[in-house]
Parts: sequence; C-alpha cells; structure tokens
Amino acid sequence: MDKCLGAGGSWNEDSKECIKCESDFMQLKNAEKYSVSAYYDIVNQTSSILDSVQIVPHGYKSENFIEIPAQSTRIFIADMSSTKRSDGHYHLSFLRGKGQMENIEFGYYTNGYLLEKKNKIIIEVDSIFIHPEHGDY
Repeated sequence: MDKCLGAGGSWNEDSKECIKCESDFMQLKNAEKYSVSAYYDIVNQTSSILDSVQIVPHGYKSENFIEIPAQSTRIFIADMSSTKRSDGHYHLSFLRGKGQMENIEFGYYTNGYLLEKKNKIIIEVDSIFIHPEHGDY
C-alpha cells in the first residue's frame, strides 16, 4: 500500500489493488508549484464515495478537490504558500453519501509552516481520526 500511495495511486482495500488516478498525478504535479505544501493520506473506510474532499488553511479558499472511492486511500496536497507569517489551523470538508456536508477543524501551523511531516486522516461512518506524523527536527 505504501508503494502505491508513494507513486500517487489510490489503494482499494477490498480488492487489494493500486488504482492510478489522474487526479492523484495532478495533485503531485501541482504541488511542484507550491512553496509550502501539506501532505495528507485520506482513508475512506465507508461504503460510500466521499465527494468534494478538500483541506485548506482556515480562512483560505482553494479550487483543489478530490473524490475518494469507498474503501480507498487517496493523497491530498494542500497549498500552504499563502499562509506566510501567520498561525492557524486546517479545515477539512467533504460530501458524504447523499450530499451530507461534513466539516472539521484540526491541526495547527505557525508562521505559515506546518508542524507535521504528513497527516493520515481516517474517515469512518461515524468518526474521523487524524494521526499526525512528525519528522525529525
């Protein structure tokens, strides 16, 4: 699974296969233009597609959305370039099932830089878990 995600694929837990997605490729390609990026592995452990998934620094807007198939993992790369010299937290939003909008605030960044190397976000039917992965400082 790690090799699949590292190559920009989407992991399907049911079929145990790596699905190459153009939007994952575009995520990685667009990240080359960002001066600061936040990386996320988002795991959909529900039986429904998660649509319009987005993570942005609180108070900022972006046109970067992804879709996550049921029982799959996708990467998401947030542009943090515009947050220079500011502190704040992140905003996760997505549509679940029949258009039910979910919103959650989490994490923290300081002076425009994130504290985590990467976050793993696990979305279940009734819960959302966020696991920060810290690098060496």
